[in-house]
Amino acid sequence: MPSVPPKVNARTEREFTDHSLDDERGKTDQELARRQAAVEDTADAVVARARHRADRVLGQARASADQKRQAAGATLDERNVVGQGRDLEDQLLRKERASADEGLSGERADGRHVLLSLLARERAQTDEHLKSCRLIDSRRLLVRVTDRNHWIRNLAAGN
Repeated sequence: MPSVPPKVNARTEREFTDHSLDDERGKTDQELARRQAAVEDTADAVVARARHRADRVLGQARASADQKRQAAGATLDERNVVGQGRDLEDQLLRKERASADEGLSGERADGRHVLLSLLARERAQTDEHLKSCRLIDSRRLLVRVTDRNHWIRNLAAGN
């Protein structure tokens, strides 16, 4: 007597695959975001330390220059001119830092865009591959159904 072909439940299998794929993509997105945030936080900390050191060195240089001017007998007007010059330099420094921060922000956004585009392309390829596999599975299911019908006909005919 011929054996009975196994029962196939392709829908449940596909739903499981789709759910599993969505879960993995979500985990990947979360991990990439976590790693990117860690890299950006580290970079921000490095920049902050460098700026702090530069500010400290600048402050020390200004204090030394002030002492030298005071020892040389600088007048109040001369000290005011120096102070105004420093105010302008400080404004320029703040603008330069803001511009650098804005540029970095744009570069980070561009990097995220490139990564998201790459992920989207890779995921589209995966989805197409999955569709191809499902078409092959559908064909196999059709062959099984045909074989089952053939088996039933043979059983009914007594073969």
